[in-house]
Amino acid sequence: MVFVHGGGYTTGSKDMLDVVGLYDGTGLVKQSKGRVIVVTLNYRLGVFGWLGGTTAELAGATNLGLMDQRLAFEWVQKYIHLVGGDRHNVTALGESAGGGSLMHHLTLGGGTISPLLNRVQIYSAGLAYSFDRKGKLEDAFQKFSAVAGCQGKGFSCLRAASPQRLILGQIAVAGLSFTIAKPQFGPVPDGNLVKNAASLDLAAGRYWQQLDSVLVAHAIDDAGLFVDPTIKTDAAFLKLLLDAFGYVDIVASLAAEYPAEDYSSPLARQQDVLKDAVFACNYRWVTNAFPRNSYNMQFSGGSSGSHGQVLPGVFYNPTLTVEANGTNFPVADYFGNQDIFNSLQSYIVSHAISGSPNTYRNASSTISWPKVSGATSENLGNVLNVTNNGFQLITDRQGTSSRCDFWLAIHSELANKANL
Repeated sequence: MVFVHGGGYTTGSKDMLDVVGLYDGTGLVKQSKGRVIVVTLNYRLGVFGWLGGTTAELAGATNLGLMDQRLAFEWVQKYIHLVGGDRHNVTALGESAGGGSLMHHLTLGGGTISPLLNRVQIYSAGLAYSFDRKGKLEDAFQKFSAVAGCQGKGFSCLRAASPQRLILGQIAVAGLSFTIAKPQFGPVPDGNLVKNAASLDLAAGRYWQQLDSVLVAHAIDDAGLFVDPTIKTDAAFLKLLLDAFGYVDIVASLAAEYPAEDYSSPLARQQDVLKDAVFACNYRWVTNAFPRNSYNMQFSGGSSGSHGQVLPGVFYNPTLTVEANGTNFPVADYFGNQDIFNSLQSYIVSHAISGSPNTYRNASSTISWPKVSGATSENLGNVLNVTNNGFQLITDRQGTSSRCDFWLAIHSELANKANL
């Protein structure tokens, strides 16, 4: 099992929760009774790993974070046998930016390059898509370069600059927190390994189709953490969209698809757009690519079913504690329900070992989890809903076919405008 951490492509590490040891994989190994080996990896972040634009392309400096991840997968292929692993039975799991990264490993070279994986587990894949290589991405690079003190001086200057100055340039471009209107770091089309948006490649069949199984999940509230609270009027909402997408006709299409009268407030409207644009449709597009061997999950547990709260379940370890108000609590109980997380992890480990979440699940505390249904319908069926009280099969109301087809059309139009 190879884990790719999240963090919006700008923060995080394989040790980011080392204070409680969450990512060390001990719980997964225990759950599997020693049948899995867990590999976690770091990759370059922000301006160090995810620059875009024509100048970065000419310097061979795009998608370096993606290549770092690829190098880890190559390492597993070459050396995992030395610790008893099987390079022919590799499952990659990624959450948020890690999940968005895995989507791009599946579409490398338009699907012509093996991802060196047998199956994937993608949790709340987060991706703010970028298209305009010569325009918006290049403008962001030039702004970063200027703040870093290297305007017009090329990559030799950037390579010699201090990390602190490069970080100042990153903050100038992307700010300190995620907003859909800021140029965000992450995988970008570069005319080389990343030919187009992963959404369009998946829809067109340009992806690695030899995976034997996928597990794909979303949280019931992935977007809530990322809503910009300053957007309090419809006018501000429309400006946010214009800043994000850059075209009046695109904004008009979005405003018609998400009409103001359907929402209680501009914040609710913004949250719905974020949910679909950054999270839920990624979930649907991966499912559509693997309709016959996909196991789907909605995470509704934890304190609010929000983005990232599935992680204490994925990495469940009963020995881990977290301090709150001077008292140590088990990590699982602090974030949700220890028994549920233990059972959830049994599904996850079973899928990694066998390609099915049912083979080695804790039968007494779980239910049979069938493959997804309804890939050609408006709503996906046979989706495992994980709550603090147990598991149930539901019809998923997120990632609907009509809404994600709408976003696919938006992506196609943006790609055409960018001459991809």
